[in-house]
Amino acid sequence: MPPRLPPLYALRAFEAAARHGGFVAAAQELHVTAAAISQQVKALEDHLGVALFDRKARGVAVTEAGLRYGARLTGLFGELAEATQEIYQKKGEVLTIFTSPTFASRWLIPRLAGFHREQPGLQVRVLVESSSEQLASRDLDLLIQYSDGKRPSAIAPLPFPGVVFPVCAPSLPLPADPMTVAALPELPLLRLDDARFPAGFHDFGWRRWLQAAGLPAPPDPSGPSFSFVHMMLLGAAAGQGVALASLALAGDDLVAGRLLRPVETVVPVENRYWMFHTGAERGGALPEKVLLFQDWLMREIGRFVAECQTSKVPPKRRRRA
Repeated sequence: MPPRLPPLYALRAFEAAARHGGFVAAAQELHVTAAAISQQVKALEDHLGVALFDRKARGVAVTEAGLRYGARLTGLFGELAEATQEIYQKKGEVLTIFTSPTFASRWLIPRLAGFHREQPGLQVRVLVESSSEQLASRDLDLLIQYSDGKRPSAIAPLPFPGVVFPVCAPSLPLPADPMTVAALPELPLLRLDDARFPAGFHDFGWRRWLQAAGLPAPPDPSGPSFSFVHMMLLGAAAGQGVALASLALAGDDLVAGRLLRPVETVVPVENRYWMFHTGAERGGALPEKVLLFQDWLMREIGRFVAECQTSKVPPKRRRRA
């Protein structure tokens, strides 16, 4: 019976940590937190029954066993990458993109057919996870993530308007017409589960938004909570309450009339959807396949924003009886 191998993502996290001599640089390379790297290394140590890092008050250091194991893994990962690349080249070139469930379902996937028409020889793989900690086990070209963009691997922000605003279904009875921000707490306010907030998604928190919009002491939201923004927007379209959204995530529903904006107030946010390069050539020139996708993506977003800005007036709001 062959020996039970450790999880691949634990091996990948350790290999990066051993190569860099610490957890922080490895976390930056793999786009996860240093705590996530430390956790995976500890899991690998438990699996092997060997200390791979000495943990000291002033930092960590690779043990002799860790140096030997890390060097072997670096070579093995290199061979694996070469073998995988050979397979991809025989199938046709592949662009692998990692993003969130929300961005994939609300914007990217419905438009990928346009990219395929422009670049029929380039296959696109879209990988979706609820947490970027699984990046350590993926062979990726691009990461599209909602963040402040403060990483060395950042390519460019996606040119969606940097504002957040309320949306609801046309069928939702409103307490006044026209509505004001002060009247919003009278409605069910759909919200994200605080315990699952990814980095940056505090922009979609109601208390933060209402305070920025001029309501000095907003009450706690009264509506149901959801794990992801795209789930929250489905609830809003079903008439369950008012959600916070950006144009990137709600534009299609606004144009189609499935959602409307009960108030015109918007709140600027610092975070954006950013493109990050996660390939082997990171820090140098971007591969042609990444440049082709970037060019298409920027043009498609420009068309999308223009369409949203010139769309028809949303359906008439229904006032509460």
